[in-house]
Amino acid sequence: MLQAFFTEDVKVENRAMGGRSTKTFISEGRWDKILNDMQKGDFVFIQFGHNDASTNPERHASYEDYRKNIERMIQDVRAKKGNPVLLTSVVMRTFQKGNLVDDRLKAYPAITRELAEQYNVPLIDVNVKMRDLILTMGDEPSKVLYMWLEPGMDPSKPDGSQDDTHLREAGAQKVAEFVVHDIQKQQLK
Repeated sequence: MLQAFFTEDVKVENRAMGGRSTKTFISEGRWDKILNDMQKGDFVFIQFGHNDASTNPERHASYEDYRKNIERMIQDVRAKKGNPVLLTSVVMRTFQKGNLVDDRLKAYPAITRELAEQYNVPLIDVNVKMRDLILTMGDEPSKVLYMWLEPGMDPSKPDGSQDDTHLREAGAQKVAEFVVHDIQKQQLK
């Protein structure tokens, strides 16, 4: 979604991989690939947390490990004369009794905020921006942002879906708008 907001002189490369935590992204060599390909002056947007919070032992990164992994990423990008930018995790749309409750991400967004301040790294707080949007929209209307699908709406999900984690195009569009707004506001260039 981000590339649509930029002219062709800005190249956006999405190196994200579903189901990866900081732990697996590093252990699978995906982080090294980014470092090998990046050039001096590149911006590297770093956003993790959903899978770090997983109960799956292969993915889960403790708070301490998450902090170390993000610190390593910041230092690695700076060592290559690049520009790290931290993004908090997209809020999980969990409503209970009409209230948004985001307890599945635990402290991972807070740790990201702390690291941005500690290392003087630009922060785009997608978590707060999405939370505020969802609160403003409310429970039922905000479902259009996430993978809430009626049966037959999507051939890949013939029985439908009630997914409060993954975004539909409308949700991804909103996240891209938040990111671009903060890029402009913080004058990241």
